Amino acid sequence: MRKVGLIFFIMMFAAILSACSDVTNQTNEVIDLVNQGDFQQAKEKIEQYRKDDSISEDELYEILSNVNEESLKNINELVEQFEQGDIDVDGFEKKLAGYDSLQIGNLFSKLSTVEDETEDLVESRKSFASAVEYFEQSKYKEAITMFQKTKKSDVKYRDAQQYIEDSRSELLEQIKTEIAVLAEQGNYYGAYRYVTSYDQYFNGDEAYSALIAEQKSAYFDATVKKVANLRNDNEYRVAIEELELLHSTIGMDNEVRELISKVETEQQNYYKKQRDEILANMNREYDEMDDLTSVTPKGIEPRTLHLPRGSFTFYPVVQFYGNQPGKGQSAISIVAGFSQDDWIFMDEIIFNVDGERFTWGISYGERDTDIDGGYIYEWIFRTHAYQYDILDQLEKIANAESVSIRFNGDTSLRDETLTKKQINQVKNALTLYYMIQE
Repeated sequence: MRKVGLIFFIMMFAAILSACSDVTNQTNEVIDLVNQGDFQQAKEKIEQYRKDDSISEDELYEILSNVNEESLKNINELVEQFEQGDIDVDGFEKKLAGYDSLQIGNLFSKLSTVEDETEDLVESRKSFASAVEYFEQSKYKEAITMFQKTKKSDVKYRDAQQYIEDSRSELLEQIKTEIAVLAEQGNYYGAYRYVTSYDQYFNGDEAYSALIAEQKSAYFDATVKKVANLRNDNEYRVAIEELELLHSTIGMDNEVRELISKVETEQQNYYKKQRDEILANMNREYDEMDDLTSVTPKGIEPRTLHLPRGSFTFYPVVQFYGNQPGKGQSAISIVAGFSQDDWIFMDEIIFNVDGERFTWGISYGERDTDIDGGYIYEWIFRTHAYQYDILDQLEKIANAESVSIRFNGDTSLRDETLTKKQINQVKNALTLYYMIQE
């Protein structure tokens, strides 16, 4: 009996050892696949064990528990490697996804915790990787933006700071190259604006600040020189516009404002002299009831239709409030029409100004007509107060070499050419108008 019992015990012990050995081998098969990164094969092996009837529930539980325990250990090591920068984001996320695909034990809970705890670090590392790519492509402002997103807690932070310093140096050289081109073109305003547009990438960098100061000084000096030339040419309006732009761009309130005031005084004196000279060669009539002054070219009485029989007319009228021109509201208008022995029923005037064409459409209510001594009169009084675009058109006429017009209507048409005198009348009227507006 003792011999039989001993043999039974030995057989049972051997069976247990065999079962343990099988569980160990099966566990190692899965773990080896996991360690090799072959999660798909590991998953398939686990499914195979689950379907294997020769593996008991206890043995399967032990296998999965062992794999789960080893995986948890591996995940902790993986996180540590990622934190130390030994593995990139892509590799880190792929391995986490691999462990998640095993769907065993408490891996899901562990992985959720890891994802939450490493979320900021993952974003930091992605930003760092993108920044390096930008840097290698010489896209330094984009590189700086992305490097600045690297977290201080990230081991890559120190590298990011060095990259930022290097990026700023390279970007500064790019900026210098561009502003050299702009300066060569005389565009100092553009050069200054170009430099200052990069302020967000330099954060008080001394070399960048020095470059801004240099360009600010160059822009100021260039503007002062340009304004001096404009003043010599009596182009005060443009000079003031340049100074206003300078002031709004770089500040320097006292210095620029003092110069603006000086130019404005010169402008007023010059305009008064010019107005007086122009008015001396024009007719002027003041209406006390309307408190309105009308100014027309010499030989044309204000507030009357100057349209000789059988001829055509085209002349300007400048009007302003009060009996003396000053700085204030004014308007410029055009009287255009003709006299002949038959009707045109004018509904448009077509202009050909040095080859450029435009048209004034005329409504029924805008056209005035009369009949006197067998002659028919048709004319319009067009003012920029209602047709704002005529200012640009009058500018073109005033500076033209040749201006042809066509009075076009339902029944006929009439072609005329403006004389040099008529063109100059428009030019003088525009000059007077602008001076009063100033």
